[in-house]
Amino acid sequence: MCYMDFYKEKSDLLITDTNVISDIIKYCIDVANLDYVVYDKKIYLPHCTAWYGPNKNLYNIEKFNVYEGYDEHECTSFSSVYPENSDQVKYIISYDKHYEFNDNYNYPELMHAINYLSPSNIFLRGYDKIVFINKNKTINDHRGSNHCDVELDSYEEFIVNNKDIRLSNFAHAFYRIKNHKWDHQYEYYDGFNTYVINNTLYIEILFIHNA
Repeated sequence: MCYMDFYKEKSDLLITDTNVISDIIKYCIDVANLDYVVYDKKIYLPHCTAWYGPNKNLYNIEKFNVYEGYDEHECTSFSSVYPENSDQVKYIISYDKHYEFNDNYNYPELMHAINYLSPSNIFLRGYDKIVFINKNKTINDHRGSNHCDVELDSYEEFIVNNKDIRLSNFAHAFYRIKNHKWDHQYEYYDGFNTYVINNTLYIEILFIHNA
């Protein structure tokens, strides 16, 4: 069972129901969009590849250079900035406030109410900590886009370790562990598993890479 107070600007959402967790992960895919990253006070945009084309209107750019290639030996897109600490790279995420939630969600009315509020004002309750785990190893196939001038690490594990866990933290962690940051077609979500140890929620997220 889930709980949310729809009538407050800030709200608690109980996530002990795995159906709610499922909906939140889908929310990260359908509603949350990684727009760009910021490192050392500079904005870095995604590269355009044969497998991914960013929204040119979003970035106010008429034309992207297009990079091609299947793997690291063929691809012509390379990073030129290598942060000493990947945690210093800030992910800038926007949210589609007009998204129509359908029967693919367990609680579409709840998700509509969630989307009405700012994700930073929704506190996920039920656990002291959430550990996000990517069950898929990083692959060298470059279909799907992880291309950017600043190198972006794919975390095998990412921890949100304070008791005020927000929906915005959840979306941020999802993109931290995702291998191909700007792609939902070649690399796509294929389910999750959860388990709890000492009131810490572990979420194993599964991705499939389409050949």
